[in-house]
Amino acid sequence: MTFRALFLAVVFLVLGPAASADERIHTFHVDIEVGTDGDIIVDETIAVTPERIQINRGIFRSLPRYFSVGSGEKFRYGYDVLSVTRNGISEPYETLKDGNAVILRIGDEDVLLPYSVTQTYRIRYRVKNQIRYFDNYDELFWNITGTYWDFPIDAVTADIHLPDGARALEINGYTGSYGSDTGDYSSYTEGNKVHFETTRPLSQREGLTVSVTLEKGVIDPPSSADKLAMFWQRYLGFGLLGASLIGVFVFYYRSWKSVGIDAPKLPVFPIYHPPKGLSPAATHFIYFRNFQGNTAFSADLIDLSIKGFFTMEPEKKSLTLTRSEPESPPELPPHQSTLLSGLLGSGDTRHIGESYDAAFAGVYSAFKSAISKTYGSSYFRWNTGYLMVASIASAVMIFVSAAQILNWTPWHYALIVGLIGINLIFLYLMPAQTRKGEDTRSRIAGFRLYLETAEKLQTN
Repeated sequence: MTFRALFLAVVFLVLGPAASADERIHTFHVDIEVGTDGDIIVDETIAVTPERIQINRGIFRSLPRYFSVGSGEKFRYGYDVLSVTRNGISEPYETLKDGNAVILRIGDEDVLLPYSVTQTYRIRYRVKNQIRYFDNYDELFWNITGTYWDFPIDAVTADIHLPDGARALEINGYTGSYGSDTGDYSSYTEGNKVHFETTRPLSQREGLTVSVTLEKGVIDPPSSADKLAMFWQRYLGFGLLGASLIGVFVFYYRSWKSVGIDAPKLPVFPIYHPPKGLSPAATHFIYFRNFQGNTAFSADLIDLSIKGFFTMEPEKKSLTLTRSEPESPPELPPHQSTLLSGLLGSGDTRHIGESYDAAFAGVYSAFKSAISKTYGSSYFRWNTGYLMVASIASAVMIFVSAAQILNWTPWHYALIVGLIGINLIFLYLMPAQTRKGEDTRSRIAGFRLYLETAEKLQTN
């Protein structure tokens, strides 16, 4: 044998089986038992041969997650898996949800299926309320195979077993991809059984859907429990949103009445001296309810220098602080004590502004924190705890409600917008000025008014 012939033989042995391997569903048989309560029990028998292409440890059976009624509304299928077997032996499975599909992932991740040996899966499950009710007839409409398969299907057969006394008025079938109205199938009735079978192999993503029309009266109308289940599917999301809207508003309103109402506004009169006991930074923080830039820090630096704790020598791009001892050192508020000890500590000088100084940044942060702690909630309450509780609850309820809504309407969006709007409104209303804060702020405003008036008189 020549080298070329030997090489071709090896290539054929290695690639030939893989090239000829063809994963497909050989037979897909379904028995459907229709109950007088409108439920159906589906018994599927699926024969496949693993070729280690896509089928390695098992198969995925994708079932439709939703169905529509005559009004166009969408509802969830109610599945109850009764058993799953492979070659007559119970097989592990897991139920997943992916978009519009409920997926049965069948197989053991630790067990590799035997190569090129046909495996027969049997899946039995109950589906709630699958009879569609019309004025003059009832109907079973069911997708026998589904259209999610990535494999061709050689042959499909289905037997619909009707309740005793039921008579099929009309039989229809549809083959092909989703939405197709072609009918490559044959059917017949035999007593209470209606038989379907395809007349051609189905390609990937093709399936068989059947419709059997029944006389009225054989299938019981929906029970009160069935109607209630449909009611919850239709209105649960809307109800949760409505209840959330009311609940969040009541929580906010009661909280606002308790802690969110501002103290009455006081009149502002010119005051010719700054409020006693407040440093420039404290005055700044109380008036603006926050820090506006670095002016509060700069003002307290100057104030400490005026009080004699250090001298300041400005340079081109820096500032040098030199410790000094005041003759009669005044008592400093906590934030100024924090600032003084942080800047000089046990040293005599400190240079600021030459380059980034992590230690100085820490002093600055501690200074602001001390002011916020001293002149915070007793002067002005932000009530962030109430805002966080309500906003987080609102977000959670919107998420939970949205997961329950199958048929969105403008009313659903209106409730969500309303819920967001209530949070925004009370985000503005909940922060509140205390009586102490309003009294101090009015005196600060009076001193500010005096300074502005005096400045205008000097410039005129």
